[in-house]
Amino acid sequence: MASLGDSSYDVFLVHCEADKLIAMHIDGVLSKAGMKCIASFKDNLFPPGREIFENIKHAVENSRVTLVLLTKESKNSPWVTLETILALEKSQRLKHICIRLLLQGIEKSDEKELKVGILENLPHLFMDVGSSDWEDRLIESIRAPCPITAILPAGNIALGQVYSLVVGYYGYVLPALKAGLTKSSFYVPGRTSVKFFILLPHDSKMYPTITDYEQRIRHIGKIDVTQIVHVGKPREYKVDLYSIKDNSVEYYFVAEYPNVLNTMYQIQEQGIANIDLRLQMARFYFTLMKVLNNTVHKDCYNTYNIIPYDATASGETDNLYSLVLGKIREELMDEHKEKVSSPVTRLLVAKEGSKKMDATITYCNEVSEDSIVAQRIQSALNAHDWKFEDGTGHGNFSYIGRGKWKIFVLSKEGLQSDMLKPQYISAMMESIDENRLCIIPVLRGMKIQEVPDFIKWVTYLSSDEEDYEERLIQTMKGEEMTMETRLPAGDVATGLAWGFILNYLPIPLLGKCEDNTDLSDRIRKKLQEKAPSSACIKRLYITIPKTCLPTTIETNTEKYPNFDPLIENLGRLKTVKFTSSGTVNRPYELVMYKMTTKETTILPGSRTEICFLAEQATPSFTLFNMSKQYRDAGLSPEDLMEQARDFTQLCTTLIANQTFKEKVADIEKLCKFVHFDNDSKTVQETLLEEIRKDLLSAVNLVS
Repeated sequence: MASLGDSSYDVFLVHCEADKLIAMHIDGVLSKAGMKCIASFKDNLFPPGREIFENIKHAVENSRVTLVLLTKESKNSPWVTLETILALEKSQRLKHICIRLLLQGIEKSDEKELKVGILENLPHLFMDVGSSDWEDRLIESIRAPCPITAILPAGNIALGQVYSLVVGYYGYVLPALKAGLTKSSFYVPGRTSVKFFILLPHDSKMYPTITDYEQRIRHIGKIDVTQIVHVGKPREYKVDLYSIKDNSVEYYFVAEYPNVLNTMYQIQEQGIANIDLRLQMARFYFTLMKVLNNTVHKDCYNTYNIIPYDATASGETDNLYSLVLGKIREELMDEHKEKVSSPVTRLLVAKEGSKKMDATITYCNEVSEDSIVAQRIQSALNAHDWKFEDGTGHGNFSYIGRGKWKIFVLSKEGLQSDMLKPQYISAMMESIDENRLCIIPVLRGMKIQEVPDFIKWVTYLSSDEEDYEERLIQTMKGEEMTMETRLPAGDVATGLAWGFILNYLPIPLLGKCEDNTDLSDRIRKKLQEKAPSSACIKRLYITIPKTCLPTTIETNTEKYPNFDPLIENLGRLKTVKFTSSGTVNRPYELVMYKMTTKETTILPGSRTEICFLAEQATPSFTLFNMSKQYRDAGLSPEDLMEQARDFTQLCTTLIANQTFKEKVADIEKLCKFVHFDNDSKTVQETLLEEIRKDLLSAVNLVS
């Protein structure tokens, strides 16, 4: 048997109670092979006196492989899901798969139905008692190493996509939308919603405009919102205004599909990677809610409506038209009275006389500071006319309350009480049993490093941050979470890479302007205007600094007159406009630079000048923000640098892949990803090195 390294056990055997006898048989098979196993039926290794969460965590962390016995009985067990998620988290940390699936009691034809959600891409084998070699194959599978990149090639697409969208778009547009609307000639007081409608089709399929999907919604025009320099690139942010009729009254609203959803749809539609689209869409929704509710974006509060909808829904009240109209009515027809019983945002409405509550608030009333936080939460719920109960003071260790949402005020002092921690664990157990996580811990005076492991399962709030009550309300307005949405983050770089090469790069590189000019024509026209005696490399240099710090190309020739070579910004090429995801004629622009040298030896061929296209990869700025601003994103400085390298390598690999070239776009020769150490080298020095290499290799030039 190979060395276990730091692991105490070879295998943690995961099963549901109905499959206990089968699990015991498997344990015997593995024991004969010299493997040490841990399982729930072994009391000496899985002591009943220890909390169940601690038992599971201990088993996963101290086993080299988690073996999940997957049967028709265990498929829907949330406890099996919990153990699978923990094993996946460990796999992501160690960069190799620490989990195997053993399918028993099913036909091979049922495999697709059984391996769904988080299980879809994991290695598996069938337990066939009629086969003489299934035991040997099982032992071989457990012993064989399995790199994570070979099994989970698509990574966690949703996570990176959300942060990319919020950092580069919503964070700018949402706070400025109301002012932009009211200044517009299209604005009609009393009939124009000032909120941004974010449309989320369950299947992630989007249309060029919303009108293409729902003909009762009409496109009106573009609204100027704001102008920002984002990662060294000037950007004009415009949004699309639509109209919708309620009988004879016409209302106006701004709406879009999140463009990044197209990434997930295209990956599945083109068959270029394995993803569970349903799961990724659910993760996208919950991550988007979490990020927009972060205090970093407190100026985004109450500026948007998220509208999830099912394109196949047949009911009149469930279609996109009715959902949008209902939100507009809610906002415009009774602006002074906040309604919280909308079927879109509320899954539970506490009816008069009902024993059900919207929330149970539990805290340690012996800690005065915790009591103050609880009172503030109660005041916030009262202001929204939500029903709640006080969960404190009950003498039952397992009391979890009648509320749909379980709100716990947690502090280091409060967690010392005899009741609070057991009640929280009871609520967690109920959530897992019912496969829905509706717990909201509000931390008081605790740093993220001090959060106990059993709390980290859900998105928490901190009472030390401003407006936490309002963010709590926003969280409660969202849909309930299933266990699958709590999957580990994994590599953010993969989702960012797919989004960058699918949704962005092919458009400015291969797209044509309104006058049918392609990239070569646009380069040639800019040369005629700014550098008629020069030539331009027909390639976009995409820089990725090691630390992802926004790094602009220094072009101030007056400030550094003696620097050689000098770099001059020649301005933007002619705009390529593209309509997709509900955004009409979105502009895509590239910037041209000119490098001039006094020495004929600096550039190959005795050149004294060369023009080139360059920009910093905007996903690097997303990674930078995740590391610096979002403490719950889980991206350490070390992770940040690793993700930057992974992003560079993955983009380079993907655009060179023949399947990508055939099914998406052939852009390999038109762009180059350049990762560099910005602690020891400037972006100018880096670009000079890459340009010299390319000129020596006879890169394509336009003159």
